[in-house]
Amino acid sequence: MSSSVRILGSRAREQLPGTSITLRAPGFRGVVAQLATGGVAPRVHALPFAEAAADAEVMLAAQLSLHLEPAPNEGRAGLRSRSALATHPRLIVPRRHGIAYALLQTDEDGVSSFLFAESRSVDEAVFALTIATERPAHRTLRVFLWPEQTVLASGALASVSRFEARHRPNRIAQLTSNGGWRAPDWDALSRGPALLLLHGTFGTPQSTFDDWLRDESFARVLARYDGRCIAFAHPTLSLSPDENLAWLLANLPPRQDCVDIVAHGRGGLLARLIAEDGRLPVRRVCLVGAPNHGTPLVRDAELGRYLDGHVALLTGARRDVAAPTLQGALSVARLVAMNLAPELPGLEAMAPDSLTLRALGVLHAPATQWFTVGAQYSGVGAPRASGLDPGDFAAVPNDGVVPSEGCHLPGVTPAESLKLGGADVHHHNYFANAHVRARLDAWLE
Repeated sequence: MSSSVRILGSRAREQLPGTSITLRAPGFRGVVAQLATGGVAPRVHALPFAEAAADAEVMLAAQLSLHLEPAPNEGRAGLRSRSALATHPRLIVPRRHGIAYALLQTDEDGVSSFLFAESRSVDEAVFALTIATERPAHRTLRVFLWPEQTVLASGALASVSRFEARHRPNRIAQLTSNGGWRAPDWDALSRGPALLLLHGTFGTPQSTFDDWLRDESFARVLARYDGRCIAFAHPTLSLSPDENLAWLLANLPPRQDCVDIVAHGRGGLLARLIAEDGRLPVRRVCLVGAPNHGTPLVRDAELGRYLDGHVALLTGARRDVAAPTLQGALSVARLVAMNLAPELPGLEAMAPDSLTLRALGVLHAPATQWFTVGAQYSGVGAPRASGLDPGDFAAVPNDGVVPSEGCHLPGVTPAESLKLGGADVHHHNYFANAHVRARLDAWLE
């Protein structure tokens, strides 16, 4: 730690030495410290934030460690101080002209969420921290910034397209015997049925499926295909699933033998399009956490919560698995922070009333066998309903990103479904779950 300051609970701003960042925390006491941007935050497993920020064309400007607790005799009855009702603590970052800011906070349980400035003040970016009033709170706060002109000059869609062209280009890769990926050997792949893996939003083949690929159950699955396993890495934001399909069919040699598909999240919509198209012979499809009826979180007003659903529980994941999702989320967080309507085809396809979902309403692929996996997550970091809006996403069962019920409604009756619940399985760890891996093993027998 390079510097720290005591928080005494007054209404005055406390300035962190060596920075222009200040904190107002009336009714609280504690300490805020500045960490090296590449350092490890206390209590929180480190993720490659600086690396992910650079890849997303943003900068990790500051990393802070914060400990707060209600001041004695002021932590009850609404945190009323002697002068006025205490408010949520606020981190205040002076604005530089042409620079936009966002804040990512990680709590003591390792749950991360984005915070965006309360107002569009030209002088300050003010972030209201979500601090519990009944117990001590620990937060790691990361301040990200980027030049607005880099986004405004080309527009929201073009800026995300540029990110995906660099980090998520279209690519078909074949799994190697040591778990790596290489250019496909089309001759070998044409000698029998093959397994096709499709990742979801913000994902890559490795970040999505690596927990499964490392497990002994996958070795049994792969042996049934004599090693014929390929993955389609593709943009999930700037291109629609229909555009993903067009690229895949244009670059995949014609096949006589069938393929079986395992698809995660948005990849499930692409799997349904592949089966419906008919040019690729599809035998079985396993949909894992697929938004078959969409997710309301991709609407502009809810996009911040959609990002939170993806980054909430990354802290528990390995760095190489978590980094791609964090990179993708940061590339979209720029747009939310700037109050830009993203209009990203890859996200719009998952809106509950999208043209993509309406076109997929009923499948006409009778030769295909369908299997589904979904979860109702209720553990640490699960979306919390306010109780005021029965239509709120958090008020219905979900896996943190996708409504649970829709996972099992692909437009045709599944041959079998795995419905999970509780505090263990969420949108980003399906393939780490033993029940999911066992069921995939059986379904791909």
